[in-house]
Amino acid sequence: MSDFKFLVSRDFSKFSSVYSSGEPFPHIVIDDFLNPSDALIGSREFPSKDESSWVHYSHFNEDKCAITDISKMPNFFRSLVSELNSQDFIKVLENLTGISKLKADPTLQGGGLHLTKRGGFLNIHADFTAHPIQRNWQRRVNLLLYFNDDWKDSYEGQLELWSRDMKNCIHKISPCLNKCVIFNTDSDSFHGVPEPLNCPPEITRNSLALYFYTETE
Repeated sequence: MSDFKFLVSRDFSKFSSVYSSGEPFPHIVIDDFLNPSDALIGSREFPSKDESSWVHYSHFNEDKCAITDISKMPNFFRSLVSELNSQDFIKVLENLTGISKLKADPTLQGGGLHLTKRGGFLNIHADFTAHPIQRNWQRRVNLLLYFNDDWKDSYEGQLELWSRDMKNCIHKISPCLNKCVIFNTDSDSFHGVPEPLNCPPEITRNSLALYFYTETE
């Protein structure tokens, strides 16, 4: 079993100015987020597209699959989610983002494991800001971690960050293995994966998504 305790000892505060000055909204891209050996384990243990646990979301805004029930995830991801949702790692996030009193979502509403098949996409959008169940929780931070070994740009699948007026794409981020993207989720933090995947049928775009909140009145 992998041990992710080292994550809570990482000093992301030195990147706080990079994060806060990120364009088009506060964000940071971190390569080699996990130990390389752990990232490879995650890419191997990521559930295949044929697993029955996937819930398929298909409509005009998106075509992807998700597992939000942590009990249906492989042990590797149960352990990883537990560590990333721990109070110790939340302190790491608070030091990076400058946002205090962050809360993890144990129910993983909208998050969890995400898988996109050939032809799948996610239109440019701003995320929901209120938790679907805890209505006084405001969503503040997204964490996306990729598990795609040997991903090629020709497959498309880049995460796009768009200007606040939704007129221009400012950044394209390839979903390569062990790359982590953390960003503020404001009402105008527009992002998505709008280009349909052009990967071979046997390859999928795999990621873990975790969302963090603050409690409001």
